[in-house]
Amino acid sequence: MTGGRTRPLTAIVCDSDPLRRVALADRATSAGFEVQHLVDNGPHALDMVPFSQPSLLLMVQELIGMSGLEVVPIARRMDGAPDVILIASDESIAEQARDEGAIAVVRHGDDDRLDVVLADLAEQFRTGERRGIDRRERPDRRVKQEWNKVTMERRSGVDRRAGD
Repeated sequence: MTGGRTRPLTAIVCDSDPLRRVALADRATSAGFEVQHLVDNGPHALDMVPFSQPSLLLMVQELIGMSGLEVVPIARRMDGAPDVILIASDESIAEQARDEGAIAVVRHGDDDRLDVVLADLAEQFRTGERRGIDRRERPDRRVKQEWNKVTMERRSGVDRRAGD
């Protein structure tokens, strides 16, 4: 795409806590996103994605029923998949969340970082220039994914070279 995005920047905000949900929506709005839906659980957010086709799914990890980490890969496989920013109280899931397709993981309460990530994403949409949001993105992601496959195959007893 050249010349930036032609449709408005839109977002779905998902948090089971109504006060935090509104606070997250305010932050997304301040960054230039039009918040289409405020939802309280992962399945509801997933139901809204095909209907709304948002630019962004801003959600917390700790949800009732289905965690944010479970929602990320499903949302990323949908038609018109939104970028996903996951907010978590425990950063130990950050690598897994990025591997599943989240563009950034922000620690609960780190509002300054969330504002920077949201502003950076909005700017990327406006300019049409897509780059990694999370500065800690690893250039060796494919290597890590391959290594994970090898590890899983070793555990299951599958020989990768058997088909060659």
